Amino acid sequence: MEERQTLRQATELWQEAYRYQMEGELDRAIERYQRSIEAHPTAEAHTFLGWTLSFQGRLEEATEECLRAIAIDPEFGNPYNDIGVYLMGRHDAELKAKETR
Repeated sequence: MEERQTLRQATELWQEAYRYQMEGELDRAIERYQRSIEAHPTAEAHTFLGWTLSFQGRLEEATEECLRAIAIDPEFGNPYNDIGVYLMGRHDAELKAKETR
């Protein structure tokens, strides 16, 4: 499959994943983002996969997806911001855990 065709397929899967994400169907969204990445990795798909994982409390995995996005496109700003949010979330979770001891 030529690159333009795989990019088109990846974009369609990414858009489908986003719709599932907005409907709260996170597992379906994750599966579609992963298929999009398999077809043609993009910074957007990795970033939005990370965002979806964060909704499930999977902050370490979310951070890893953002790092993959940055490796693909260092100029795409969203993953940098998202990493900051995930780090703050992890810090908050650690504080809450200490308070309950």
